[in-house]
Amino acid sequence: MRSGARWDARQFVPLDDGARGLGRVAKEIVEIRDRYEEICKDRQQLQLQPDEAPRRSLAAEAPPTAAMIRPDRFRILGRDRDRDNIVDLLLRRPAGPARPHVVPIYGMAGLGKTALAKYVYNDVRVTQGFKNRIWICTTRGFDVVKITREILQSLTGNVCHLSNLTTLQSCAKGLLAREPFLLVLDDVKDDGLHQHWEALQNSLPAVDGRSRVLMTTRSERVAQERGTLQPGRLNGLSEQDCLALFQQRACPEEGFLDQSPELSEISLDIARKCQGSPLAAISLGGALSRGRADEAEWRSMLEETAAFSQDGNQLDVLRVLNHSYELLPPHLKKCFAFCALFPPGHQFDRDELVKLWIAQGYIVRMGNRRLEAIGNRYFDELLWMSFFQASDLGDQNPECPKYEMPDLLHEVSQAVSKHECVRSVLSQDKPLGDVPMRARHLALCYHKEPVTFAGFPEHKRLRTLALQGESRIAMAQPLPGDLFAKLTHLRVLDLGNTGIDVLPDSIGELVLLRYLSLYNSPIERLPESVADLRNLQTLELGECYNLVKLPEGTSNLINLRHLCLHLDQQGASGLVSMPPGMGKLTSLQTLSRFAVGTRWEGCGISEMKNLTNLRGELWISKLENVASPTEATEANLKDKRYIQSLTLQWSTGSAGPSTQEQAGGQNVIDCLQPPSSIQHLSMDGYGGATPPSWMVGGSFAKLVSLRISNCTGWESLPPLGRLPALKELCIEGLHSITSMDPMFPGAGGGEEQRFPCLEMIRLSDLPWLERWTLAKDDMPCLSKIQIGRCPRLANLPVSPPSAVQVTVE
Repeated sequence: MRSGARWDARQFVPLDDGARGLGRVAKEIVEIRDRYEEICKDRQQLQLQPDEAPRRSLAAEAPPTAAMIRPDRFRILGRDRDRDNIVDLLLRRPAGPARPHVVPIYGMAGLGKTALAKYVYNDVRVTQGFKNRIWICTTRGFDVVKITREILQSLTGNVCHLSNLTTLQSCAKGLLAREPFLLVLDDVKDDGLHQHWEALQNSLPAVDGRSRVLMTTRSERVAQERGTLQPGRLNGLSEQDCLALFQQRACPEEGFLDQSPELSEISLDIARKCQGSPLAAISLGGALSRGRADEAEWRSMLEETAAFSQDGNQLDVLRVLNHSYELLPPHLKKCFAFCALFPPGHQFDRDELVKLWIAQGYIVRMGNRRLEAIGNRYFDELLWMSFFQASDLGDQNPECPKYEMPDLLHEVSQAVSKHECVRSVLSQDKPLGDVPMRARHLALCYHKEPVTFAGFPEHKRLRTLALQGESRIAMAQPLPGDLFAKLTHLRVLDLGNTGIDVLPDSIGELVLLRYLSLYNSPIERLPESVADLRNLQTLELGECYNLVKLPEGTSNLINLRHLCLHLDQQGASGLVSMPPGMGKLTSLQTLSRFAVGTRWEGCGISEMKNLTNLRGELWISKLENVASPTEATEANLKDKRYIQSLTLQWSTGSAGPSTQEQAGGQNVIDCLQPPSSIQHLSMDGYGGATPPSWMVGGSFAKLVSLRISNCTGWESLPPLGRLPALKELCIEGLHSITSMDPMFPGAGGGEEQRFPCLEMIRLSDLPWLERWTLAKDDMPCLSKIQIGRCPRLANLPVSPPSAVQVTVE
């Protein structure tokens, strides 16, 4: 169809009353025509011409995976002097009244203010000088209630639901007054700052004038008005540092450019276009690393950036970053643009993001490779080009890293996805209907206002509906029964943290739905109609502590890949059993909890035999319901080699099993052997008299952590000292153990060093433990010993070195 061609779709539609279906088709064709003409206008305004630049191959070679592992860990270039100056200001005690002094870092976007603040935050001098370090991102707005709540959460490690500012201030002041603290306020804006700044200061005690606030901002005015120490303007990187960053990403192979003076000269010209912005240098360099390292490709990049000025303003840096986006292949463009649905400063979990990409159909299949593996490769490529960056605050769980999108790149994502990805902030004067009908992905953002779907318009084009809030807020009323009839094209429905306790039966009408999240909701049961969602890939029920039952027809969800049931570790979950037929879900990769049913109700453990793709974490509870060793053998746990973490849990009453039950249970546990590649293993509540045979004679060379709890019948321990990779060992609730000597010799009592990698050991609730012996050279890496409720243990086995931290409760 040529641009400007005029036609009327209605001329193709019969005019009789039976043509209503064709009438709807005609209406859609007219809408497509209107959209096409809008695109044509945009093309003319942007002066785009067909094939005006070389098209990069969709299959262009990306850097090898090894080169992309944590690229954010590259040394920060050109900022050592800035770092040292800021560290000196933080640690120096200025004259004047004792108060938490404010050290500002200001400069235009894209210069690396946040990266410099992290560089300072993780500096060893700062970690030693400030026991309490708190990082708060204020990109979404300077809300003193939210900031003070986040301070409390950072200090305690617990979720805070307080909303009264006076109470929050009192709690924060009490915790912060104990030690000097460093509070980082990242990306502070002028909007609303004046009315909240004084209230925040009332939450911060002086602590003898040694505490500090480090603030990053784009505004010189904010820096000068709020800073109490010399404001530090951050300038752009030098030309040479920008060049080094660009080359580091464009050519990961060291020394490559030394052999090509032509490419070296071109790279210098491109680096000049970055105007001192490290983000621009990394993004352009990463984009080039996807293609061939030849002169034609690099000259093409230079020509494409020739129009960029070198005035060093934010608009031109945005143009450079937008150009980096344009160089992405189509599948990565879709993945990046989708992220506009999340708020600025959002902490991304890569696995969850990949699941969303898969649900939207953005992942292109490659042979027999798992979609999740391909999606992670996509994420690595975007990470390599700094479209994402690791949060890297030094206090996160290394096994579950979080990532964030730089602010300027988030602005790019919003620009390229305009009208497609919409974030609508709810308020009393802004109804839900204020959403463009062209929207494909919608996030409804709420704060204190309860959410209601009354009058929700019909959005048949909508593929994503997500509710985003600061905490769990109950709906003003139950979800209307006809809501899902208006949203029949949904692929993703995220109702997590919303307080929903009832899901209407009409959920079954969303036949295209692939991702459903009810994370952290008080829901007790799902409607049986959920079993009609044959295309569902992810069912997220993490932290749904009230959940007692899954739909009986869950086995119909044949495309289900992830059933997330991360429930309470202390057994507080009310989940009775898994529904029957779980073995039919052969695509299942995530099954974090499997509650074994009885012979009369639920699903037996033998159903797990066909679940060969399970990986990650698996928690099997109610193992007392396993009827026979044969049933346990059929589960075939030892061959599930992708499982990394396994918990085996019995919930037998505290009175303990009879001798006959112990004997039968012993046979069952011997048939529950974990895979040899297991990394984390936990056994809880087993009532037999001796450990399983596979713990005595098995080989678990990759086992890193082991927890044995409430195995009250054990009279001895297996030879755990032979585990070569074990770093953490927790033994608790073993009421029949009197001596730990038998656990230290290897098989046959050899002379080899025991526990060569052990770093932490915890002994708790061992009321009859009297003796613990240890050879001098055992546990060479031990750094922490924790002992609690072991009243008969009089002495440690040896005098621990001063480097070992000993805690006795």
